[in-house]
Amino acid sequence: MIDSCKTLFTFDIDGTILNCLDGKEVRLNAFLSAYQKFFNTNKFLSKKDLFGKLTIGMTDAATAQSILNKHQGHSSPKEIYDFLQFYNESFIHSNMNKPVLTNGIREIVNEIKKCKNTFVCLASGATFETAKYRISYVEVSDLFVPFIGGFGDNLKRKDCIREAIREAHNYTRSNISCVIHIGDTNDDIESALKVNAIPIGVKTGMIRYKQDHYSNYFFNDLIQAKDKIMSIIASNSCK
Repeated sequence: MIDSCKTLFTFDIDGTILNCLDGKEVRLNAFLSAYQKFFNTNKFLSKKDLFGKLTIGMTDAATAQSILNKHQGHSSPKEIYDFLQFYNESFIHSNMNKPVLTNGIREIVNEIKKCKNTFVCLASGATFETAKYRISYVEVSDLFVPFIGGFGDNLKRKDCIREAIREAHNYTRSNISCVIHIGDTNDDIESALKVNAIPIGVKTGMIRYKQDHYSNYFFNDLIQAKDKIMSIIASNSCK
């Protein structure tokens, strides 16, 4: 039975909820470890030799696919899955160097959750396992209960948001009347627009912000975006 309708907020993780000084290095080392275990080799590869191309904005699954295609010429869904199991294992045993919460994340999520007919979950390019590790590491697991959403086990970022919408619908047994995706990159904005979600960008990530045609979607941080967020909730027909 469908009870009512909800305004859904999906949050990216890296650069939106938290920043980590060596986050890129932790991810690189985890992918290198996965490469070594998958191909049963001790060979060390540079970032360029491992990835072959820029992976900024790519989900973890898409990155795994890229590595497999580069080093063996093909990648099946099972191979991507197996590769990611090695990646997850390495990542969740890593130490993240001084991860910090972005400005306003706890305040804004709590404000959203106080509002009637709202629901909060995650939509991240990180795999489910590594996303859970990140959230636990910075001690904000309490903000995302239950721990559901769409994750980087999908090949495309837009499908992370789509998965989050499905999971929220299944959990709440409610129609999702409005979706707002909050992230720190142009890929977040673009992915949100592709699935008819409202994008909100924050300049809190470690990737340098660029002025371009997506600039009008960005705020300095979540505190500055608060009025926009609250106005969306207030104007939603299912309030």
